[in-house]
Amino acid sequence: MLAENYQRCAALIYHNGAQMLYWGTDNTLTIANGMPLAPGTDIKLESTGPQMSAFYFGDIYGIVEAGTADVRVVELVTTR
Repeated sequence: MLAENYQRCAALIYHNGAQMLYWGTDNTLTIANGMPLAPGTDIKLESTGPQMSAFYFGDIYGIVEAGTADVRVVELVTTR
C-alpha cells in the first residue's frame, strides 16, 4: 500500500472496501498475521518532534481474503 519512504512524516490509510483488510510491515503478510482493518475505518501513522526517530518509514502491505480491496492512501512527507 505504501513503499518505503524516509521522508514520510505521516500517513492515512482508509479502507473503502467491503471485506476485512489486513495490513502489516512484512512482505510475508497473510490474513493470519496481519492487523485487521474493518471496512469504513482508517489508520493514522504520524509522529512529530523527538519521537520522529522511532517512526516507521518502511513498506506497508495490505491483503484481503479474496478479490481486490478499495484502499485510499495519503502520505505526507517532509523536505528536511
